[in-house]
Amino acid sequence: MGVHVGFEDPYVNPPGQSNEPDIADLYPFAEPSGQCRVHGIVFQCAAAARLLSDGTAVQCPDNNCSPRAVAERDRNGNIIRYVFSQPFQAWGDGWAGFLPRGAIYDGGGTWFVYGRDRDDPSGKRRKIRPESGNYGLNSPQYPTAQRSVEGRRAKFDLERFKECISKLFNVSLAPDDGKIRSFSTGRTVGHFIGVRSDGTVFKIYTSMYTYSSSDLRSLSPSPLTPGTHAGATFKKSPYLNFIASDVASDPRVPMEAIIAGQVHETGNSLGYITGNSPSAINANLRRYDADAGNALTECVYRGFVLLNGTITRNPGGY
Repeated sequence: MGVHVGFEDPYVNPPGQSNEPDIADLYPFAEPSGQCRVHGIVFQCAAAARLLSDGTAVQCPDNNCSPRAVAERDRNGNIIRYVFSQPFQAWGDGWAGFLPRGAIYDGGGTWFVYGRDRDDPSGKRRKIRPESGNYGLNSPQYPTAQRSVEGRRAKFDLERFKECISKLFNVSLAPDDGKIRSFSTGRTVGHFIGVRSDGTVFKIYTSMYTYSSSDLRSLSPSPLTPGTHAGATFKKSPYLNFIASDVASDPRVPMEAIIAGQVHETGNSLGYITGNSPSAINANLRRYDADAGNALTECVYRGFVLLNGTITRNPGGY
């Protein structure tokens, strides 16, 4: 038996560095053609330009998506050595940059690497993040990249929710006790059971039958954005928040939108309770609603969830 090895020397010099513009894409494209490169693949420049304009791609710094030499530092900030980063990447929440080797993007401009230890009660591997809080990624200066989640159906991710409340408010979700779930949503009531960093357990209740949307609008102490006022949280009583009864009972409003509403108001409650008041990272989301609830909604869903259950990065149409 033999193997066909062809007639050309396989040991040839690799081609030199390409001068074609390089673009980091948010989705994989695999059809090479033309003189531009998308995610390292040769692509028609006209098509690449469309990707840039419709928000599914961003241009790499200096037209070069290749890995960069980055410094690894000790706890005191001293440089240990230089290593290569991952190639340039852009994400659907508007952040972009060069991740360190082995790092996994976590949303909102953050990342982590898995440690060897397992310190989670459920046996999950420990996630290690920069002690300095500097993740080295670019702030949302790529507005085209933010459109990638536009129109997608919202889907609640409990693990993502846990990570977001920890990152934004330094609280954790209490473990389920087998009888009562720590985060529960219905069309009449919902609740959240949290744990502070000092171990104190607290509960937040969401009423979905007390007030209508017009009631909540009239009770609000500040000017409101146009449209249905679907929920509210009041600073004087942060352990009880509200979803409008006419919204929660409307069969046209999908359950995912109700869950997103509770996530939003839970974020407002946590902001008042903990004193942490983060705002949404995306400028359009922050302009529409700068409260802590919108920051949590953005973290969990990568955008704002409309009453039809879809996600948008520009609810105000700015």
